[in-house]
Amino acid sequence: MSKYMPSRRQCLSALACIVASSGITLSWGATPNIELLEQASVISPKWRSLVQLDVARAGTRLVSVGERGVLGISEDNAKSWRQVKVPVSCTLTRVHFVDERVGWVIGHSGVILKTIDAGDTWIKQFDGVAAAQVELAAAKSAQDGAEESQRRIEDAQRLVSEGPDKPFLAMQFSDSQRGAVVGAYGLAFRTIDGGSTWRSMMGELEPANQRHLYAALQADSGLLIAGEQGVMVSSLGNEGPYSVIPLQAKSTIFGLLKSGSTVIAFGLKGAAFRRVGEGGSWTRIDFPPLSITAGIRMTNGTLILGNEAGQLFSSEDDGMTFRSLPIRNPEPISGLVEAADGTIVRAGVRGVNRIVLGAQEVRQ
Repeated sequence: MSKYMPSRRQCLSALACIVASSGITLSWGATPNIELLEQASVISPKWRSLVQLDVARAGTRLVSVGERGVLGISEDNAKSWRQVKVPVSCTLTRVHFVDERVGWVIGHSGVILKTIDAGDTWIKQFDGVAAAQVELAAAKSAQDGAEESQRRIEDAQRLVSEGPDKPFLAMQFSDSQRGAVVGAYGLAFRTIDGGSTWRSMMGELEPANQRHLYAALQADSGLLIAGEQGVMVSSLGNEGPYSVIPLQAKSTIFGLLKSGSTVIAFGLKGAAFRRVGEGGSWTRIDFPPLSITAGIRMTNGTLILGNEAGQLFSSEDDGMTFRSLPIRNPEPISGLVEAADGTIVRAGVRGVNRIVLGAQEVRQ
């Protein structure tokens, strides 16, 4: 058993922190349910009552994802929604679009879904079964007789035997062809052909030491990845290799947000850090001791961070200072997006809805 396991039980993912108050258990490491990868999601009039974990823009559309394979689309800035069937029933954790039509969804059981029509239809590109086999093949091809090489093969064989019980938790696509997905216990894969094929990055991420990876961001020089207990690694290019980026504290990082040359890292118990420039050092930002679970950069440059209590904080100076925003309808936040009309929309335990600040809805 990993020496990090005790803290993992205390430091679940951002999505686990969000749904804890709802009594729903989103866990990994349990016996995998292969059927969830083979059964399409159920279309139900009650789908909006299910937990929604993320929401993203696809042109003027909004697309949300959540538990039981639920995926919703809004054409009117989150005022109304319709459910869309997807080919799996496992929990979906993140959604991301590179343009108004092409996007991906990741989730439990190592699933990756893709759309090329703004979310109307989805195909499964990858799952935990295939991921384990890809990593095992990569580990064997890299075998050189060293102890670390043999350990990687043993870990990959364990991944195969355990089945698809681990989720993907974050992704970053630089364009419609190149992207990376990361997740629990150091899961990490990349594509250079739009997801037609996936290659393991796990051998390159040895500095992460198989810890949970919650965030990925395209930085100026390459890919920045962060996760539990302050693990943060960066590549000198999208193909690696990866080196450790020192952080002041071993704070679990749930998200990364970029504004110009500034990067904000945020996570467990209000931990937040700011770095300016690729070679800059991280400075701590003071927040209430509540997990910060989502962040966005608005079209006008304002940075918005949201936490597990439903509070919002905004910055107009690239994260140097943040102020609390008054919210009339606070709810735990798992995802944030700016709608086409400038409204801030949140995903969380009560579905997806427009945030009301003060007496009026926020518009930029």
